[in-house]
Amino acid sequence: MLLKWIRCEVEEEKKALFSAAQEKRRDLKGCPGFLGQIGGWNIAKPQEACILAFWENLDFYQSFIE
Repeated sequence: MLLKWIRCEVEEEKKALFSAAQEKRRDLKGCPGFLGQIGGWNIAKPQEACILAFWENLDFYQSFIE
């Protein structure tokens, strides 16, 4: 299994757009090797979004990125 940890700085006025874009990741459900993702906002740093994505393996992830 491949775990991908992502941290993003998001300007306050763009947080709603960022969240909406992340919700579209649900469409990846049918992508080969994609197992899902979870995320949220860092309480200690309100401008930071944290996302943990789960992939079956590195090959599936690299294929998706290409």
